[in-house]
Amino acid sequence: MKEKSRAGSADSVVPASPPLPKIKTMSYELSIIIPAYQAEEHLDRCLSSLLGQLSCPTEVIVVNDASTDGTMDIVRSFAEKHPQELKIIQNPCNQGVSASRNNGLAAASGRLVMFVDADDWIDGQGCMRLIDLQRQTNAELTCGLFCEITPGRDDKVRFAKRHGVIAVDPQHKFSDMIPHLRLLDNCWGKLFVAELIRQRNLSFSTSLRYGEDILFTHAYMVAAKSVVFDYDCAFYRYFQHATSCVHTIDPLARQQQLDILLIELAKLSSDMLVSDSILLRKAIKVLFCIRRIPGTSQDKKDLLRHFWTSPAFKLGLYECIDRRGKPWHRLLWKLLKVSKNGWDATLVRHW
Repeated sequence: MKEKSRAGSADSVVPASPPLPKIKTMSYELSIIIPAYQAEEHLDRCLSSLLGQLSCPTEVIVVNDASTDGTMDIVRSFAEKHPQELKIIQNPCNQGVSASRNNGLAAASGRLVMFVDADDWIDGQGCMRLIDLQRQTNAELTCGLFCEITPGRDDKVRFAKRHGVIAVDPQHKFSDMIPHLRLLDNCWGKLFVAELIRQRNLSFSTSLRYGEDILFTHAYMVAAKSVVFDYDCAFYRYFQHATSCVHTIDPLARQQQLDILLIELAKLSSDMLVSDSILLRKAIKVLFCIRRIPGTSQDKKDLLRHFWTSPAFKLGLYECIDRRGKPWHRLLWKLLKVSKNGWDATLVRHW
């Protein structure tokens, strides 16, 4: 959610292009796609953790989204040292993180695809562990954990209460997938099979500024026959900082983006168990975001007024709370609907 050809020489630049036809022969085991916009502060660390650090044929695709800082200087300096590994795509104008990832996907020639944000980095040994696991299981989606790095705070491995390797077949027993859905809230720290992406014509939504990776990973998961989670492999380093999109988007814009996201998520499956399970956490998150905004009760009431008239609410997408939510959430939802524009600003505090 943060903004971010085989190159023959340091100055080889491939223009952004539409999706390519299916590639029959893969030259690389792994394609790593990095969207980069105004990334000069962190990109050196990111590329240093990738280039020359993995013991499998790897291409790193940097999509420069019309940066005006020193991003391209950094990329070219790495390309001089790694001309066979680093591919550069130059967007002619700023297109956003979704379009940049799509442009990277169009140019990727690896059997597997991994996304890395320009301000994050990886542990190479842990990444190879995940690649080896994918080879052993032939999983269509292979997920590791991530360590959240926040300046001034202790590093925190997210979702570390579980341990071991867990394999799930979402096509035949989706209920086994439900405890792990929270790991699909981002696209990084995962191995996707490029062939499945092409077969299903999957891409990142350019209409979403918030949650575009959630939609992509869930759409991919619904299409996958095998998903494997390694809860002991926290190889991805997720760097939290004040300029991330998740921290800079205003509350109303976030609510509107979540509304679009819910509508798109609802289209992924006609199976009510699948659809409700995918929607539930995001439906609750809408109310949780309203609760957490800094401001007065009137500010919350204004957001709630938008909420009650939102397209997702009118489509009944929040009824998943009543069908699948925890008892406490179901009770609060019933009270909210009864007290619409009355006690709702008070009740939402309990989410």
